[in-house]
Amino acid sequence: MRFKNHIHIVGNKRTRKAFLLFPKRINNETRWLEVAKWIQEERHNFYNGVWYWVNLFWVDDQEAKDE
Repeated sequence: MRFKNHIHIVGNKRTRKAFLLFPKRINNETRWLEVAKWIQEERHNFYNGVWYWVNLFWVDDQEAKDE
């Protein structure tokens, strides 16, 4: 069995892609019942020591921009 340990760094970014069965709202835009991509940034709450991800913005595919 193999796995990689995640190294927590404030400001790490990742791209998520999923089918949105429930509504997801980022920056006054809500998407629902579709496959969507968005960027998340890792943050740390120094008060209680919790690491968490914050949704930043939606990522549109190049195909949608070309049309």
